[in-house]
Amino acid sequence: MSEQPSTHSPDPDSVPAPEMPMPNDEITALRAERDRLQAQVLRAQADFQNLKRRTASDIDQALKRSLSTLFEQLFVALDNLELALATPEGRGDSAFAQGVRLTRDNLMRGLELSGVQRIAPTTMLDPMKQEAVATEPRDDVAPGTVLGVLREGYTYQGQVVRPAQVRVATRATPTAETR
Repeated sequence: MSEQPSTHSPDPDSVPAPEMPMPNDEITALRAERDRLQAQVLRAQADFQNLKRRTASDIDQALKRSLSTLFEQLFVALDNLELALATPEGRGDSAFAQGVRLTRDNLMRGLELSGVQRIAPTTMLDPMKQEAVATEPRDDVAPGTVLGVLREGYTYQGQVVRPAQVRVATRATPTAETR
């Protein structure tokens, strides 16, 4: 006996009804809800980006503050080593002088590997990198000429962390303008 396809029609209750168009009020409400949710998502994304930026900046600032404190202490140690080398015992070729020079050079090399650079001497005062702490009246050079470095200055990643302290020339004799 062979099976014959069913000839009876499907139950009218089991057939999905054709979709009825939504009323305009409901469409408008759904669109408004969608727009509100999209705006919320955009605000949340913007808040998250701002938080990431602010957090990165805070971390960077905290790192710079802690490194600045460390560098200041190391700069004092370098200053003291320089002072030791300026003494009569430090100027010679004794084991003491060699040890102090070796210590100073190793300390400076470590700082350089960390991104610290000594501020190069300049001919004229650069107020962005140098601090004039002493003056000397001179007529043989222009006012503002750097005559000597009293304390080395340093930068870290291009930013001045300690300005160099320098002695600069001033005008020795009064000019017609200053009388």
